[in-house]
Amino acid sequence: MKTIQFCGGSWCANTSPNSYLSILAESLDAKIIVKGEPGFGHERSIKTFDTSADYTVFTWSEPHILYHPNFSLNMASCNKKKNVCKVHRAGYLFFEFLHDWDYFVERQVRDLYWFDNVILSKSESKIIHLFSYEIDYQFKNGLSVDGFFLNDYSMGLSNGNDILNHMSIESNKRLADLLYENFNNWR
Repeated sequence: MKTIQFCGGSWCANTSPNSYLSILAESLDAKIIVKGEPGFGHERSIKTFDTSADYTVFTWSEPHILYHPNFSLNMASCNKKKNVCKVHRAGYLFFEFLHDWDYFVERQVRDLYWFDNVILSKSESKIIHLFSYEIDYQFKNGLSVDGFFLNDYSMGLSNGNDILNHMSIESNKRLADLLYENFNNWR
């Protein structure tokens, strides 16, 4: 059986039956071997990448996330949990007093450049890059699909519909179809 991995944060964490992850995996007759973890950044995507996967979908997140192997340390989680968890309190203080917006963007670009040129260049996986925020890097390895998440982001949807991976069920189906079409037409 073929394998598929989804490397990223909350944009690829939900594998319920109506999620694009499950729909795509079923369409490709592939087993999901990696899925995202809410609140984590690009470092987790890099660390969880399995070079043996047949298909890979990266959901690259914003650069303003601190890496920790066990905790989600983005600005929102650190602010929300600053009074209940020492690690989140430390993250909150970092974002309050030490964080530099431009540096984090530059650091992410450097990390992605290294990952693209050193690791992905040797991978045989069919790779698609999705961007949940604007990213200042163009991958040489794999296909980049710009704007889907930014256009279909539904976190604030309050009409009672289910939200999977920050999108409506209909958007999950459309994304699964788009990814399937791109994987199927791979050159």
